[in-house]
Amino acid sequence: SPVSLGNWQIHGIDTRFKGTLGHASAAELYAVAGAIEAKPQYYHLLALHHHIRLSNSWMDKHYLTNADEVAQWIARQSGLCAVIHGHIHAQDHYPLSDCTVMSVPSTCWQWAMQPDFGVDDTQPGSRELLLSDDGNWTTTIRRLP
Repeated sequence: SPVSLGNWQIHGIDTRFKGTLGHASAAELYAVAGAIEAKPQYYHLLALHHHIRLSNSWMDKHYLTNADEVAQWIARQSGLCAVIHGHIHAQDHYPLSDCTVMSVPSTCWQWAMQPDFGVDDTQPGSRELLLSDDGNWTTTIRRLP
């Protein structure tokens, strides 16, 4: 069930699957869609671990096995404002239908977004999200000195 935060509902999907591969189950997608539909007066944020779009890096072998299906599902969710994920240990953001999809940097090492395995020398960090009751939101990447 979602977590309420002001006028926001925060939903989570467990994408653990096999080893480092991810998968969003049809049952969880259905449940979140129902929760979004049941509360149209709220703004909705989805959190999951695995990345939805290819990162063009070695991390793509540890992908979300049904990423296309999840992207299509996101595009159909009226009221879903933002999606946040980890897994790639790097910051990214892009539009997907009416949503913004954001990855978060890692609080430990950052993966190099390149074809071969590598660690980036960017400092550990996090993504801060500020959710306003009017549906607006802002985000800031914070890095350790």
